[in-house]
Amino acid sequence: MAIKCKACVHWLPPSQLVEGLCTECRRRLGLPPQVTSAIHEPEPCALCGCDELVEAILRHRAGDGRVEPTGATYPMSSVANVFSDFTLAVDSTGAVGVLVALVCRACGHTQLFAEKPREIPIGPEYGTRLRKAKPRSPYRG
Repeated sequence: MAIKCKACVHWLPPSQLVEGLCTECRRRLGLPPQVTSAIHEPEPCALCGCDELVEAILRHRAGDGRVEPTGATYPMSSVANVFSDFTLAVDSTGAVGVLVALVCRACGHTQLFAEKPREIPIGPEYGTRLRKAKPRSPYRG
């Protein structure tokens, strides 16, 4: 039995669709090939207590009109450059630490989470650095 992709005219076996979209449509819409969630079990909204939340993958328009997932950073690749000493370039094949928003349906309060945070590379070439939080005080304030 074939099912029609929600975004195009193709009829495909259910095993070739992810959340009702074919692989090509997911790519065109700037969605990852498979569904993952950075949020395990969401809590009600911290501001208003609403239990209805929207989970959204953050996306941005690429320079050539494509839409891509927004990440905490992007992979780097080495390039041969005869005009300068600069040998690194941002690899636009995929984001690292894809950002997922959790938006309250009642008040709009939004939290951001990164998928696979342990895989986010650290270094100035990635625009990232590792910070240590100060220990929590046993007392408030």
